[in-house]
Amino acid sequence: MPKKYNSLILQAWLICLLGLLSTMAIGIYGFTFIRKVHLNKELLSRESEEEYNKFNSNITHEAMCGIDLVKCSVNFENGKLKTTEGLVIKRTAFKGVIKSTECRQRFIFFPMLIGCFKSQHDRDFTLTYSLDNGLTRSTQISFRPGYLGRKNGWRDFQADIVAWTEN
Repeated sequence: MPKKYNSLILQAWLICLLGLLSTMAIGIYGFTFIRKVHLNKELLSRESEEEYNKFNSNITHEAMCGIDLVKCSVNFENGKLKTTEGLVIKRTAFKGVIKSTECRQRFIFFPMLIGCFKSQHDRDFTLTYSLDNGLTRSTQISFRPGYLGRKNGWRDFQADIVAWTEN
């Protein structure tokens, strides 16, 4: 009897072990299958979103880019925001924008004093976007009203940003 009892216990353990191994194999296979399907859906949705958003603007916006406020041109081509500084932001990488106004004009005789009329404030747009590796970055695009040229160029840029994000 003890010999039959030991063989029964051994058979029970083998059945449990085979069940455990088969359950693990099914779980691993199911996980990889679901992951592949999810990644394919994500890639297809990104491709279709990039194909869908082909916003173009015929306006080249003259602005000041970056923290140092370097003169640059900004335009929208094939769903991407491009600057002459080499920055290219895809619509899918765009996270958000913050608009603010700031007075940067100084008095000639007292350069430590800053003073502006309401129409002389710079319009700043801080754009937040993500890189391909997942890091988040931001850049600043500023419009100075000036006395000559396009005083309200920032309004055209704002309209293009709205159309670009809604498209």
